Amino acid sequence: MTFLGIIGLFGSMILSACAETPSTTQPVPAVVLESGKLSVLVYLPDPQNGHYRGTRFDWSGMINKAQFDSMTFWDEWNPSDDPTGDHDNATGPVLEFGMKSPLGFEEAKPLEGFIKIGVGVLQKPDDGQPYFFRRPYRILDTGDWSVTVSEDRKQVSFRQKLQYHGWGYEYSKTVRLDAQKLLIGCRLENIGQNPIVTDVYNHNFLRPDSRGFEPPIRIEFDRPIRFDDKARIPDSIEINQSSDTLRVTKSTTNSVWFPISINSSDPAKSFTLRKGKLQLTVSHDFTPAKYVFFAIPEVISVEPFLDIDLPPGRTLTWTYQYLFRTDAEGYQTRSDYK
Repeated sequence: MTFLGIIGLFGSMILSACAETPSTTQPVPAVVLESGKLSVLVYLPDPQNGHYRGTRFDWSGMINKAQFDSMTFWDEWNPSDDPTGDHDNATGPVLEFGMKSPLGFEEAKPLEGFIKIGVGVLQKPDDGQPYFFRRPYRILDTGDWSVTVSEDRKQVSFRQKLQYHGWGYEYSKTVRLDAQKLLIGCRLENIGQNPIVTDVYNHNFLRPDSRGFEPPIRIEFDRPIRFDDKARIPDSIEINQSSDTLRVTKSTTNSVWFPISINSSDPAKSFTLRKGKLQLTVSHDFTPAKYVFFAIPEVISVEPFLDIDLPPGRTLTWTYQYLFRTDAEGYQTRSDYK
């Protein structure tokens, strides 16, 4: 197994961007990307010293902190000294593949492997229990990883290649800064014999101004939205008359979770979070199967889900874009902002 090949002029600068883990004082591999007023700290995958070594989230390109114009858009929200067991020890935009059903879990016999894209081959327990995304699993193989940092420190790219019992994929992710934009490009190629049928979502873990679910916050969608009749919408959430804006009006000490559907024949492609002078527009180049709204006191997240059906030999690409602003131009152009 090959792990963490670092390429590029600034590979030696990665260690200088490292933090120290609370339990081992070993450096956490990371790189700082900078473009004008935008600065982003990106963790690198590492099975010994990585900030996140759990079995739920994609290890590549986990972003710890993003600041634009001295304002924080996300940062550490749940410090933990257990990077392998605490699945919430994840920050910023972070992906999870197969939250309900990872590749090969049902087919695998007890103690055989199944696939969690972005992590590797995990061992199926012999207790007969169904898969649960928050449960830690033993890692059998992390595949072959490589990391490339650009000379201008505005881009870092990751690649994981893995094959196991008829399954095979090559997964690539590029995190790139462009002025006041952060772009995350993903590519998944099926290099195995089995079709890859799964989904992926972006957890986001937004912390506007280093805070989570703290009013007032407004989230504007580019299309009208609707809630399922059975969805439990707390009284801390309001929707405007145009049905395209959520408003957080009260604090909460509980977790909030509900699915969001797009009430339009046109696909949704973006949403904008506003809090005071802070503004973040998140867009994607795919039609989401659904959105899920998730929040706890520390973080707030709008999660676009992408369905994947990839036959052998085929490739899928998709992109997320984050546009940062701190002037909040046009903040009160609608009456429901008042």
